[in-house]
Amino acid sequence: MTEFMSVVKLEIGGNNFVAKSKEEYVKLVKEQFMEEYGMNLVDEEITDIKEMTANPFSLYSSVDGWENATLKLEKLIEKFGIEYDKIKKEFNDVGISDTETDGLIVDEIYNRIHS
Repeated sequence: MTEFMSVVKLEIGGNNFVAKSKEEYVKLVKEQFMEEYGMNLVDEEITDIKEMTANPFSLYSSVDGWENATLKLEKLIEKFGIEYDKIKKEFNDVGISDTETDGLIVDEIYNRIHS
């Protein structure tokens, strides 16, 4: 028998945190990976750090009307949140707000947007 070894690269995107600095962000990511996966990350493994803009719709700021579209979308998202909270309160024992159900809701909204 021959012994083998290898390097396994694993990429997990997202990892969203609000932090005061990149250094604090890196610390939060390391803590999360240790808690959730028992993985001790080094700084060099945390790459492509991007600072999110306060308004993701500002990416389209060169298009006429983007500000009005942004306001309407923000109001729609707020209304959704209010209605969602009402349903969650009324039917608190049917799985609303658990990860699997939330994933299904997000999928349905995504499909609706892209249909």
